[in-house]
Amino acid sequence: MDKDQHLRPVVSDVIKEFKAAGHFDRLRKDCFGEITSQPLFQNLNKNIEEYVKKFLEDQEKLGVPLRKNEIRDTLRRKLYENLSFNQEITNLINQAIDSKKDPALRPLVDSIVEKIVKPNESESENKPRASFIPEHIAFTPVADNKPPV
Repeated sequence: MDKDQHLRPVVSDVIKEFKAAGHFDRLRKDCFGEITSQPLFQNLNKNIEEYVKKFLEDQEKLGVPLRKNEIRDTLRRKLYENLSFNQEITNLINQAIDSKKDPALRPLVDSIVEKIVKPNESESENKPRASFIPEHIAFTPVADNKPPV
């Protein structure tokens, strides 16, 4: 049995509350706005558009009749397998996440956790408390190497 399995319902509740309060949407919009405004993103976007254009031209030159779904799936797989694109995307995401290590975010998450873990305690108590989030795992970007579905 996983040692953290008892925490899964709490983590799920924290995520639900974080989303329900609109914090996730705000964070996502902030990150997306920051990513799309960077020259690295604009250059990556241009490179991907050129790659797609060349791929489609090559498909046309081959003259092999493929269905749209097959072409889309092949293109998606080739884009995913392109290590250069994946590395640039990962860097952009990590930069956005790193920039959102907002000092106000941790207390916000802690207050949601406390509300779920200790629902009967008054929120008006202004006593200092330790964070519920271990320092070594808090807001650490994780590279997702799974293919898109």
